[in-house]
Amino acid sequence: MVLNGHSTGGLTAALWAHRHPGVLSGLALTSPWLETWGGHPTRTLGRPVIRTLARVSPRMELPTGTISPSDVFYVADGWNDERDGALPDPSWAQDPYATGWDLNPAWVLRPWAPVRPGWLLAVLDGQARVAQGLDIDCPVLLMASARSRVSLGWTPQARHADTIIDAQAAARNSVRLGNLVTITRFAGGVHDLTLSEPPVRERVFSTLGRWLMSYALHTAHPNH
Repeated sequence: MVLNGHSTGGLTAALWAHRHPGVLSGLALTSPWLETWGGHPTRTLGRPVIRTLARVSPRMELPTGTISPSDVFYVADGWNDERDGALPDPSWAQDPYATGWDLNPAWVLRPWAPVRPGWLLAVLDGQARVAQGLDIDCPVLLMASARSRVSLGWTPQARHADTIIDAQAAARNSVRLGNLVTITRFAGGVHDLTLSEPPVRERVFSTLGRWLMSYALHTAHPNH
């Protein structure tokens, strides 16, 4: 069994794999949220405040900035000629990258999911645990964008970078997950790498396939 986790789910999957040795043949993480922006200093300063809020009202909604919901950029919506200009490659015209992805609206909270102290504290505590080092006993694949840029709104760079997490910090912290970690970075990748432009997606799935064949599917688990 190979477990895949993305973003916050990547952090959750890593912690789960650490707590359940001998279960997985591989762990594939795409843009896992292994570290917050600002790294250790931000976590050290922020956790006491969030812990206090979580103790008082764990489900309260925290303010998330001043950006208008109408200005939030969703790469899954597809290409906008007026804003984005001409497609870099006309052959992409019928690709979901251009036409938009068919997502279940019930599973997509817009403009974003509420940020609550109890949830955020769990994330910060999980990231602190990763920073201390985990002992995942199966091969781990870390896939992340080659660039990060904090931006909820549209910018030309938002089409080619991770605008949600610090991908460099995720790659740096991934070496603390276990003894066999493969790190891959993708130029032009967005936060959800599988929603990137077609050539990037092709490299992502090709990398995943090669890793599965080399490590997860052809390597006997030490505890099996």
